[in-house]
Amino acid sequence: MTPLKPSTSATPMTHEIAPTAPANQAENELLAIDHHWVDAATNGDTEYLKSIFTAEMFEVEADGHVADAAEMLQGIGSRKPGQFEGACDQIQIRGIYDDTAVLTDRRVLKGTGANGQVIDAQWRVTRVLVKQGGKWRAAASALTAIDQK
Repeated sequence: MTPLKPSTSATPMTHEIAPTAPANQAENELLAIDHHWVDAATNGDTEYLKSIFTAEMFEVEADGHVADAAEMLQGIGSRKPGQFEGACDQIQIRGIYDDTAVLTDRRVLKGTGANGQVIDAQWRVTRVLVKQGGKWRAAASALTAIDQK
């Protein structure tokens, strides 16, 4: 499958970095983690995800189910190459509070799940990262379905 491109029809809410005003190091690190996290989740790269997940990592899924890191990694690890195509845009750093950061983005995913269910969905994702041992690590995320009417 060809990777999806970020939407051009949505109102941009991205955290753009002006060429004349570079973001600080923390913002650059957080934006890079967000992009890599989405790529790893789309392509089944559990090794990267293990490296950024805290021991207490959890995700509130769009249906309200709370998955811990082990459950998330098991589902992501079962993905086959090319099974999904996905994109992430509208990334916005909502705040950096000492060693905690909150980001939001829009996640688009298309493909077929292991059970044969067709997936064509968008979510607003909230991500919480904490700084541990000098590195930003993922502590929590939550998905809210975006109605595509």
